[in-house]
Amino acid sequence: FWTLAPFGLAAGNPFLLRVGGRRSTIDFRVGVVTNVQRWSEVETTPTRRTEWLPNGGTVTVHGSYSSSTNKTQIMLRDASGKVHEVTLWKLDVAVAVGQVFLAVAVFRRGKKSGYYVMVHNYDLGRTQYLDALVGITNLREWPGFCLAAALLCTNLPWWMALAAFLTYELFVLTASKIRVRHFKKNLSQRIIAAVSK
Repeated sequence: FWTLAPFGLAAGNPFLLRVGGRRSTIDFRVGVVTNVQRWSEVETTPTRRTEWLPNGGTVTVHGSYSSSTNKTQIMLRDASGKVHEVTLWKLDVAVAVGQVFLAVAVFRRGKKSGYYVMVHNYDLGRTQYLDALVGITNLREWPGFCLAAALLCTNLPWWMALAAFLTYELFVLTASKIRVRHFKKNLSQRIIAAVSK
């Protein structure tokens, strides 16, 4: 598993993450919290469905679906006095003004924007992880649909092709869970230690 798709920090560089053949840069914002703002944004999506009437006619029923997203904006002043803004989604983060706070983001090679994957509150000694961590640890060597098509084009019986496809999907899911656990248990501590130096 590890030789097929290595996962970890590059030797000698705790700010370079390897996921298979992909390399991503780890960036961070660290400083004293000067302001914290919390709010929820509600997104409403219109819906409509057709219902059949007993007389054979139809009627269109309109409605809507709402979902809310919690957001937290944290202003950090780093050691040089520069102020940085960190906006986190879908995380009830433990932070207050005056505490020393770290936000870690991962940028895929060649991309200008990244995803926050973890935050650390030095005063509380608490590390929290964001949903994006699962996305950066999930490496599909082959997209599932390409593998399925390739298997169906072989002379294998359909049930063997299905079994191979399901085995691959189980491997991808298991590998991602192992990588997330490895990041939380080992890599996050190395990143925090490297930032602290």
